[in-house]
Amino acid sequence: MLNKKATRWMVVENDKDTLETIIYLLAAVTQAEIRPFRFALDALDAFTVAPETYELVITNFEMAGMNGVDLRRHMQTLAPSLRVLLMTSGGMFNEETALRNGFCGLLQKPFSLNTFKQAIETARSRPINRAALCAAV
Repeated sequence: MLNKKATRWMVVENDKDTLETIIYLLAAVTQAEIRPFRFALDALDAFTVAPETYELVITNFEMAGMNGVDLRRHMQTLAPSLRVLLMTSGGMFNEETALRNGFCGLLQKPFSLNTFKQAIETARSRPINRAALCAAV
């Protein structure tokens, strides 16, 4: 459902149960229209059609076909002001490495609702690291 402000967010998470949980949690913290995707390539295809309509993307790091860093890079090539929040359960990233890689924040799985809300607030307010738009891990 589209809200009055036409805010649109995308969630890219390969695990169906995790994706459903995130959508449920987002309903508690935003009125944004949520576009869920289980596959990064499908998300990128949808994003390419109207990149300017997305305010925030929340993406997993480890996904088949394309990881979250590559997805962020492709999306920010089309929309440099896009904010992308990285989610991961692996130890490859900390907040600093996520920021260096062009993300606006890091959400470590598993997380609480309060941690989730804080990560979204931070990602939406943090300046984009323009130097990292083409960065890789």
